Amino acid sequence: MSGSANTDWLESPWDEQTPEVVKKAIESGLESIRKTLESLHGLDIRTLAVGGGAMLLGGPILGPLVAGSAIALLQDRFNDNIGDALEVLDNERRRIHGYLEGVGNPWRLNHAAGTWGSGIGLPVSEEAGRYGNSQMLLVDYWTGDAEKAYEDLLPDQKAALSHIAQIANGLNQPLTECASHVTQFWVRIGLTIARTLADVATALDNAATPDILSVPVEAAAALVKGVADALENFREMMANFMSSFAEVEALLNNSEAFPGGHWPRSKAVIGDPTRWDKKEA
Repeated sequence: MSGSANTDWLESPWDEQTPEVVKKAIESGLESIRKTLESLHGLDIRTLAVGGGAMLLGGPILGPLVAGSAIALLQDRFNDNIGDALEVLDNERRRIHGYLEGVGNPWRLNHAAGTWGSGIGLPVSEEAGRYGNSQMLLVDYWTGDAEKAYEDLLPDQKAALSHIAQIANGLNQPLTECASHVTQFWVRIGLTIARTLADVATALDNAATPDILSVPVEAAAALVKGVADALENFREMMANFMSSFAEVEALLNNSEAFPGGHWPRSKAVIGDPTRWDKKEA
């Protein structure tokens, strides 16, 4: 695709600029296909009136009688084929452009996944690990009402923190999977465009054969099918993604760790500061 056909977008690291690079590569590939098909307008169909191509003009017996009109008809039909193929290509181009704008940005999805996992899930998990009697100095430091209040509250707060960490870590995997699905979608479309361009270019190399007559329509049909297959595969992957994401939704809707819909509060009320004691050293 104009210098990008050999790029393995699945293996290459994606950054903020990559989606725009991919978009330009796809646009460039589609433009190359269009220019190549347009160049066929200059093909004189009479170059096919040799070898096997002579049969297209009525054969060696009737050939001289129908050659003139047959050539004109074939030339018109060939030009019509090119026109039809270009129309299909332009329609497909608009469709692909819509996907480029609407399907998603895998880099942002991966970035969000990393933020939920390492930026939220990990530190919250570490914080939850501190909510134990020894870590919070209950065993060695506090006594009386203060000790009792903390002792009752810490398990609930630990459960609330663990729930938040579970949600954050749970979001990491489906977001990463979604990013992978989007990347594969673009790669499949890119490969389809590269193959279509290669097929048209190969046909140009073999222009003096009857096969060239069907190349424009076949190339356009192959492009449409390739993009449709990529879209269908993407839809199947996203259906699987949504089923796994349902588990995260269940976590989000589970409020057991937040009694009354708020952060766990102390069950004990320490109204007398004189009973808020600490152990003697």
